[in-house]
Amino acid sequence: MSPSWSPSPGPGSWQPDANAIRELAQLLVSAPPGAELLMQALEQIAQHTAATACTIARLVAQAPAGSSPGLVPLLAFPRPSHEKERSAHVLTLDHAPTLRHMVKREQTIVVRQDGSTGHSLSAQERKALQWDAYQSACLVPLCGESRVLGVMAVFEARSWGRAPFKPERVRYLDDAGVLLACALLRMDAEERVCQDGEKLDWIRRAQQLQLIADIGSRLTGIEDTSQIARLAVETL
Repeated sequence: MSPSWSPSPGPGSWQPDANAIRELAQLLVSAPPGAELLMQALEQIAQHTAATACTIARLVAQAPAGSSPGLVPLLAFPRPSHEKERSAHVLTLDHAPTLRHMVKREQTIVVRQDGSTGHSLSAQERKALQWDAYQSACLVPLCGESRVLGVMAVFEARSWGRAPFKPERVRYLDDAGVLLACALLRMDAEERVCQDGEKLDWIRRAQQLQLIADIGSRLTGIEDTSQIARLAVETL
């Protein structure tokens, strides 16, 4: 499918921006976590990197216990034209060799359609990641609480020569993935609280603030993590 917006044309058009990760962090703590906030984050990431598309899929446990986890589509920017018809089918990692490799190693990998990176995406994997046509892709594991929560996939329709995933571009996406993982943990915490019919107490607030500060301290693009914590105090 074709995106509803056009990434910047021309070779080497993407340049790293020292403020980009800070702006993304500010966005993700500016409001309660939810699908709409994550969609805004995906849009910001796609536009900053001039990528064709940016998607998130969640990793879910499957029965019986001990079974290989599965991947479920969550969000995509731009929104797929077939979004209303999107299947909630779970792709078991046993049938997704490239994604299984990424999840097992908890490392970002770059995929080229010609297979020159040693990795390629099957039709099932592309479906789970909500994007079909691409020349290259960057797959980022979203890790938190010592586990993989999901996958961010950034797709590029332009040729490698025009829009490669250079190290600085991948580094930004790694940092963005850390922030998205934090947002997913906040979403999960909110859902558990809502299910229990309770309000966030001061202990939960302190835990979330510590989580944001810990994750923020890992980011290469942010030096002052106290700014993130101050924003979180205002919104939690």
